[in-house]
Amino acid sequence: MSAKHILVIDDNEDIAEIICVTAKSLHMTTTIAADVAGFLAALTPEIDLIVIDLKMPEMSGSELMDLLARRRSTAKIVLMSGVGRTALGQAERYGRSLGLTVVGSLPKPFRVGELIEMLNR
Repeated sequence: MSAKHILVIDDNEDIAEIICVTAKSLHMTTTIAADVAGFLAALTPEIDLIVIDLKMPEMSGSELMDLLARRRSTAKIVLMSGVGRTALGQAERYGRSLGLTVVGSLPKPFRVGELIEMLNR
């Protein structure tokens, strides 16, 4: 079995780096995108899991999920944000209503154990 490929979109470099280091410790390959252009450039069929920050400067997480649905993405999706669990739950339901495979969400700040659980889904 090949290593899992993860794409992270987050404008917070520290959070993205924590995800990247954690994924590498699990023998996963990670690409970080700090903006939508980088995200679109890195979005390939080889991506198994996408970690999306719901609050991005140029496009919301919901808009990113709309884009993924239009592209018929089959990657699993983990949502994260500091907006609160209620908003995260609503975003999860919205993503699933689009036909996306949303496997869960992480509130910011998150515990590394929670992150590992999400990465292994």
